[in-house]
Amino acid sequence: MRLVRSTGMCLGMMLCVATAYAEPLGTAFTYQGQLKSGGTPVTGAYDLRFSLWDAVSGGAQVGSTICLDNVSVSSGLFTVSLDFGAQFNGDARFLQVAVKAGGAVGDCAIGIFTTLTPRQPLNGAPYALYATGPWATSGANIYNTNTGNVGIGVTNPTVPLEVAGSGGSAASLQGTVAIAKALNETGSGISVSRVYTGFPFFSSRRTLIDGNEFNATFIAGLTTGDSDLRLNSTSTADVIIGEGGGNVGIGTTTPAVRLHIDGGSDTALTGGGFLVLGDTAAGNISIDNNEIMARNNGATATLFLNHNGGDVLVNAAGTGSLGVGTSNPTAKFHVLYGTTDQPAAKIVALADTPYPALDVSSTSQSAPAARFTNLLAGPGIEVVGTARVDILEITGADVAEKFPVSDEVQPGMVVMIDTDHPGQLCLARGAYNRRVAGVISGANGLSAGTILGHLPGHEAAPPVALSGRVWVHCDASEAAIEPGDLLTTANTPGHAMKVTDYPRAQGAAIGKAMTALAQSETGLVLVLINLQ
Repeated sequence: MRLVRSTGMCLGMMLCVATAYAEPLGTAFTYQGQLKSGGTPVTGAYDLRFSLWDAVSGGAQVGSTICLDNVSVSSGLFTVSLDFGAQFNGDARFLQVAVKAGGAVGDCAIGIFTTLTPRQPLNGAPYALYATGPWATSGANIYNTNTGNVGIGVTNPTVPLEVAGSGGSAASLQGTVAIAKALNETGSGISVSRVYTGFPFFSSRRTLIDGNEFNATFIAGLTTGDSDLRLNSTSTADVIIGEGGGNVGIGTTTPAVRLHIDGGSDTALTGGGFLVLGDTAAGNISIDNNEIMARNNGATATLFLNHNGGDVLVNAAGTGSLGVGTSNPTAKFHVLYGTTDQPAAKIVALADTPYPALDVSSTSQSAPAARFTNLLAGPGIEVVGTARVDILEITGADVAEKFPVSDEVQPGMVVMIDTDHPGQLCLARGAYNRRVAGVISGANGLSAGTILGHLPGHEAAPPVALSGRVWVHCDASEAAIEPGDLLTTANTPGHAMKVTDYPRAQGAAIGKAMTALAQSETGLVLVLINLQ
C-alpha cells in the first residue's frame, strides 16, 4: 500500500494538522493525521468535521460534510475512514478539516469548530494504477490484453464484449463502427441492447442484437433510432429473414408459422390491432386476433375483398356459417338488419345477363341454403326487379293485402268496404253484409304468408287476409259454430257468425269454419277464407 504524505502547517491556534495518509478502496479511503497544540501532540477525544472541495481555497464543496464524534487521538495521531461517495473523477480534490474538543456523545454538529488551513490535497495512490489492468496502448489506440471476455454491466461475459444495462440504452455506438472481427467470428460476436445512429455492416457471419440472432449475409444496412430497428433504411437491397426455413415471431418467442404475430389490442377505428397495413392517418387495414377492419384516419372505410378480381370464396370447404349483421349466424348465410325502413338484404341485377345476381344452393332436403332474419317491421329480403323461383314455399298462412282503414282495428276482426272513404276499409257492421272485404291478418300468432299492396303511404296499413287460413273473431249468439260451417258478418261489429239463411248469404259469405265455437260464446275461430 502506498501512503500519500502531506506536510501540514501550524496555525498559530490550538491545533494543527501534521501528517496525512490516503488509501483508495472503493469510494471510501483511510485518512491518518496528527493534531498538535502549540507544537505539542495532543491526546484525548476530539470531534472532527471533514469536507471535500475542488480548490485549495474558495471554490465549491463536493459531496456532503462528514462529522465524526469523539475521535480518539493518541500522541497527536488519529486514523479515520472517510467516504464521500463517487466524487473522484480525475479532477483535483482538497480535504478541509475542522476540529473541536469532544464532549457528550452525539454532539458532533454542536459547538464551534476551528477550521484548519490550508486544505489538504488528495493525490492518487499506486493502488489506483490497477485500473489500467490488462489494457495497453498503441499510439492513440487502447486495446485489451486479457485472453478472456470483457463485460460492462455484467460479471460473467459470455462473448468477447458483452454490454448489459437497464432503464435505457446499454451501449451507444455513434458513427461508422468497425466491428469486423466480432462479426466474422463463428456464432454470436457482440451483444448490445440498443444501437443509436449509423451502424452499417456487411458480413456473412452473425451478430447478436438484443439477444436475437441476425444473419447479416443479405443485410445491406442496419441503422436504429431511439427504440426502432431499421433494416435497409438507406438502401434498395432486399432484406431477407428466415431464408433458411425458420419462422419469424413478433410478440412471441415460439413462432408457429413463417410470420407469427401475437399480442396487441382489439382493433378500433382510432387505433389498436395486431397488424396495421397502410397509413394510420389515411386509409389502412387493421387486423387483430379475430377481426379485419378498414379505416380511414379514425373513420370507417370500405373493405374490398379481391376488388375487380376473381372469385371470392368464404369458408368454401368448412362447416361454419357467414353472418352479416349478426355475431351468431344460425344458417350457412345469415343476414340480420335492425332498422324499420331498410331491408335486411338487397340483391340487384344491373344488366341483362343469363347469370343470376345471387346463386344460393343447398343439397339438403330440410336445411335452408340461406336465412334472412329481420326482427323489426322492415322486410327481411328485397329484390329490385324480377324475382324468379321454381318453388316458392311460404311459412305464413294467408294471402293478404295492405289497406288503409278508417276505424281502429285489431288482428282477427272482419272489415268491409268503406263507402264514405273510397279505397279504404272499416269494421264490418250488420249481419249478412255484402260489402265484406276480408279479415285483419295476424290473430292468435298466425302471420300472413304473402302481403300485397306495398304502395307509397300504405306502409303502416294493416294486412287484410283475402285467402287462406286466418283466425277470426266470431259471435255464436245465434247458433253454435262447427267445422265446415259457412260464416258471414255478424251484428257485432268486426265479428263473424254462422250462416243460417243461405239465400241471404249470397255475396256476404266469408269462408268456412275449421274449428268450433259453442253457442252463446264469442272467441276466435280458425277460418278458411273464401269470399263469395
